[in-house]
Amino acid sequence: MMFENLETKPERMETQNRESIWERPGREELPQMEKYPEVGEMKRPVEPVYSRPEKEELPNPENQRKDVNEKQIEEIQKAITRIANGEELTTAEKGNLCEMMMDQYYISKGYTPLHERVTSLEDKGHQGIDGVYEKDGKYVIVDAKYGTAQLGETQDGRQMSSEWIDRRLDDAVGKEKADEIRDAYEDDPKNVSTDVYHFNPEPDANGIMYSDIYPVDESGTKCGERVRVEAYDSDGTRIIQKDNMGDDNA
Repeated sequence: MMFENLETKPERMETQNRESIWERPGREELPQMEKYPEVGEMKRPVEPVYSRPEKEELPNPENQRKDVNEKQIEEIQKAITRIANGEELTTAEKGNLCEMMMDQYYISKGYTPLHERVTSLEDKGHQGIDGVYEKDGKYVIVDAKYGTAQLGETQDGRQMSSEWIDRRLDDAVGKEKADEIRDAYEDDPKNVSTDVYHFNPEPDANGIMYSDIYPVDESGTKCGERVRVEAYDSDGTRIIQKDNMGDDNA
């Protein structure tokens, strides 16, 4: 019979619909869903990845001192070279230069600076005591002078006198350390000495510039010989470093 293999209309429509859905050319495939794990099977949880913050390193005091020393030496060399070339430093630069040279001298003798240190010719500088140093429980308090500069008179007495120092010691090293220095002096006055570090920018016949030190007493008056302790050539290199290079009574 001619129509015996024909499907009924409902069957034909169902077949067409099925073909149109599942056999459509170029149909984008749906993403496969993740299979649910079998009973008893545990999925390993995804562990969050945390980046551990880097541990902040505390500043190393030894490295800090080394950096300050290197900066001071570099600035000293630049300043000496300028002086050797006939350039006049400003008043602030002269003070900063002397304080840095003073630091380097006492450090070379094994002393530890207790004060805030200058590291540049352009530093603001400070008023009061220029330097306080400690070595083996003994202290030296120093004022730095450039050229013809001298200790002067103030409302608190003469610079580097006992009264003048006492009024400024807390600001220089802090109250706690200042009291330690006062106690050391009471135990034995020899535990605390007072000096003036002086730099003469006038070179000798060989182009050498010298630094000297002399002690002062409780009234801020010179009480001992002026002794040359360092010499610098025209490029700022320290070429002599001795406790006694011959007296300079100028």
